[in-house]
Parts: sequence; structure tokens; C-alpha cells
Amino acid sequence: MRRKLFTVILPCLNEDRTILKCVKAIKKSLDKSKYKEAYEILICDNNSTDKSHAIYKKHRLNFLIEKRTGYGYTVMAGIKAAKTKYIVMLDADMSYKTDDIPKMVEELEAGFDFVVGNRFLGQIHKKAMPLSHKVGSRILTEYANLLFGINLHDHHCGLRAFDRKKILASGIKTREFEFDTEMIIRAKLSNLKMKEIKTDLFRDGRNRNPHLKTFRDGFKCLRLINQIKLAK
Repeated sequence: MRRKLFTVILPCLNEDRTILKCVKAIKKSLDKSKYKEAYEILICDNNSTDKSHAIYKKHRLNFLIEKRTGYGYTVMAGIKAAKTKYIVMLDADMSYKTDDIPKMVEELEAGFDFVVGNRFLGQIHKKAMPLSHKVGSRILTEYANLLFGINLHDHHCGLRAFDRKKILASGIKTREFEFDTEMIIRAKLSNLKMKEIKTDLFRDGRNRNPHLKTFRDGFKCLRLINQIKLAK
């Protein structure tokens, strides 16, 4: 069997309303692309307590369970478990455009090490992102850009693709919400070749409040940015 080129990682915590829809959308997007035979999907579950596990088993989905609480723990477990050259990651709540995945992989094959979506270049659909998240994300992103000389303008976009080994070697330490921010900073400090692409953001399919807490998690990101800068 030909070795897969990339793994699509789906961090998941109580996403039983959307996880199967998300897997099907990814397959639909990739099966009509030139990467039809080149990918695998891995659900990285952070010890969900809803019906997610039953869905994985019923539909024979590829999954792992990370019992340590934290978004970063969950994503890193998937990155380490994958054996492919590249990783694509996105949220499992149907908020991202899966047709962008082939475009991102093409950029990796063209020589980039890290590709991230920029929702502010695309369309943010109604009720997809609260105003507080928009403002906070833009401020934190541009603050990190100023400190580290980064030219990416949506550090909190969950849709991203990267060279697996190079990200593992970059020295990411945090295992909570700030993981995405640190990934970009460490990629810059490791001199990885980075690019952003336009993407859209849709209202997610949850029937509950998001895990993200604007002020708590925003402060954690700010603290992390400053800690890395001071440690240089």
C-alpha cells in the first residue's frame, strides 16, 4: 500500500453533533482532488463525555483518546501519532471550509513548511465569531507580529497545515489553548517558511457554548507571547 502523504487531525471534545459531518465533508473535498489516495483522517479526542466515542466506533473512524485535559495535549498527541510527512488540522465543528485543504497541501509541496488560514481575508459568516473574539484575535496577532517579525495575520485560525517533523522539532511547550499561538511563534523562531491563505469561517454546528473564554484565554496568550519574548 502506498504511504499516505498527510494526516488530517481533528481535535475533538464533545462534538457528537458535528464530528461525522466534518469527516464526511473532508472526504468529499479530498476525494475529488488529486489527493484522493494520499490522506488519512485522525480524530484526536480529549476524553469526550457525550456520544462521540460511540460514533467513532459505529462508523469505524480512526481515533485516539488523550485523557490529559488541554487543547495542546490533544493536538500534540495527534501530531506524534501520525506517521505522514504533513499534517493538516482543523476544528471538528464544521466552522471551516474543507475545500481549502488541498490548496494548503499544494503550498506545502511547493516548498512552504507552515500554511495557515486567514479568516479576515475571507468571509466571516453571521454569528461565526463574536466581536470580542475578532478584536482580541487581531490585537494579539499583531502584537506577536511586532515582537517576532511575523507576517501572518490570523494567529488563532484553527485551519493550518505543516511539516510534521519540523513542527515537532520547533520546541512547542504549552499544552492548553495558547498552543496555536506558540506554534506560529516557534515556527518563526525556527526559520520555517510560512504562508497564509484566505479562508472562510462558518457558524459552528454546536448546541452548546464554545470552549474558548475570551478574556481568560486571551490573557493566557498575551502572557505566553511575553514569556517567549523575554526568554529569547
